Amino acid sequence: MDSRLDRIKAKRKAGKKIILLIDDENVITEILKSELDSVMSDHFHIETYTNSISAFRHIKEVEPVLVISDIIMPDIDGLEIEKLCNKMGIPCLLMTGANITNRPYIPKPIHMDVLVHKISRLVDIDQIETTEYEYIEFLEYLRKRLENW
Repeated sequence: MDSRLDRIKAKRKAGKKIILLIDDENVITEILKSELDSVMSDHFHIETYTNSISAFRHIKEVEPVLVISDIIMPDIDGLEIEKLCNKMGIPCLLMTGANITNRPYIPKPIHMDVLVHKISRLVDIDQIETTEYEYIEFLEYLRKRLENW
């Protein structure tokens, strides 16, 4: 097992839910990770991948609560990532700069309020492992952060 996988599993053991973010453009993954960490780091660990083959392999071992993937990538595209996620019962958000009309996706450039809203709708309340009051506080915190963003 590689050290990256060990680190991800350690975060999960520490109570953090894992979200995998996959895009072959490093700049995009780093910006999105930074923005998501600023509003979600108390509950989630965002792990980024620019190599879709590594991401595909790690999805099977890490079992994240959500995968966010670019559609158009070399090696394994986002549609294959989505198929694997569907087989495993893991929600998958696809993002692309291309104009696709036959499926839901997050358009690039990405608006963080849209992304955070979609994440909050896909990640089941039970997976946050917190009281209802704390969850409502968390949603209120996200709303305020987005208003100021």
